[in-house]
Amino acid sequence: MKKSVRLRLIQSITVMALLATAAVAGAGTTLTANQALSTLLSGNSPYLTGNFAALSKNAQPAVRTTLVAGQSPYAVILGCSDSRVSPEIIFDKGLGEVFPVRVAGNIIADHEIGTIEYGVEHLCAPLVVVMGHTKCGAVTAAVNTFLPQLVTSGHVVTPALVPPVGGNYINSLLNTLIPPVNSAYLLVGNTSPLIDTAIDENIKFTAADLLVKSAIVKEAVEVGMPAACITPLGSLPVGAKARLVGAKYDVTTGKVSLVPLAP
Repeated sequence: MKKSVRLRLIQSITVMALLATAAVAGAGTTLTANQALSTLLSGNSPYLTGNFAALSKNAQPAVRTTLVAGQSPYAVILGCSDSRVSPEIIFDKGLGEVFPVRVAGNIIADHEIGTIEYGVEHLCAPLVVVMGHTKCGAVTAAVNTFLPQLVTSGHVVTPALVPPVGGNYINSLLNTLIPPVNSAYLLVGNTSPLIDTAIDENIKFTAADLLVKSAIVKEAVEVGMPAACITPLGSLPVGAKARLVGAKYDVTTGKVSLVPLAP
C-alpha cells in the first residue's frame, strides 16, 4: 500500500473514531450559540463579587465522575496565556463547561486552529469566543518592537523578526501581531491609546483570520453545525449555527465586555 493511501486511511479511521466518541458522549451540548453566550457571560458577575458557586459545584468529585464518559462543552474560548486571565475563573465555570485554548496574545496558528476545529466539529460547541485582555504583554511588546518602524514608514510591511536556529521563538508571536498593530497605528497613530487599540484590533483580526483559515468554523457559523451535532444524531436543534464573538477582559475591574467584530 502506498504511503499516501495508507496515511489517508489512517486519517479516515481517526476521524470516524472521534465522531464515535462524540456520539457516545452525547454529541454535544443542548445549548444554542446564543444560549451558550448568555450562560457564559452570566458567570462574570458572580466572579466580580468573589462568588464561585458554579465553579465550586462543577468541580466536585461527582461531576468529575460523570465526565469520564466524555465531554460536551458549550463554548470554545481562545484566550491569552496570561496567568491573570483564566476563563474558568473569570466566567465562574467548572469542569466540562468550556473548552479553553490559550496562547500568548490570543493569536492563531495551525495548532490553535486545529484545537478550535476539534471543539466545534467533534465536541459540538456552538460558541467560539476570541478573548483578549487589557495590559496584554504580547501586544504591548509587539507595539514597542515595531513602533520605530511605524513612526518612520507608517506601516510594518514584512515580518522584521525571524526565530533563529536554536531558540527565541517568541519572535513568532510578535510577527503574528504585525497586522493588528498596523491597523491600530493607522487608526490612532503614536498616541496613548495605541496599545489598547491594538488589543481590540488583535481580537478582531484573529476572529476574521479564523474564518478565512478554517473552513470548518466558517461553515459552522455561516451554514450550520456539523450533522453529527444536530438531532437526532446530536443534541442541537435543526438549523443550529455556531457563533463567533469577540470579548475583552479588563484585568483591573474583572469585567468582560463584548468587542464588535467586522461584519
